[in-house]
Amino acid sequence: MIERASRLAEEALAALLSLELALLRAIGRLGVEPRAVVDLVRKSLGLAIVSHELVDVTSTAETLSFTRDPFDRMLCAHAVVARTALVTADRVIRTHFDRARWCLLFCLRLPLVC
Repeated sequence: MIERASRLAEEALAALLSLELALLRAIGRLGVEPRAVVDLVRKSLGLAIVSHELVDVTSTAETLSFTRDPFDRMLCAHAVVARTALVTADRVIRTHFDRARWCLLFCLRLPLVC
């Protein structure tokens, strides 16, 4: 399903995204600076970074058992708390998390990260 990213979710980024990208960069799984990715996403798609109460996100993350990855749990939990979709290329998340979406147009607009 190809849709505009802004139709998939409230136009917002989880604040946790920057930290996960920094860790991916540190282990060699991301070839660009995390801040460059976040800035590109914000500018290209007109998204803002939002944050919800940590206690709400973490308590929701505790209920997500399809992965042991704490970042995946927190990003998914953020989507639940925010009542939004989660745009992700991660196949495991897309298979097990009903709010997960992938958008080819998102990838085409962000060639540095896709």
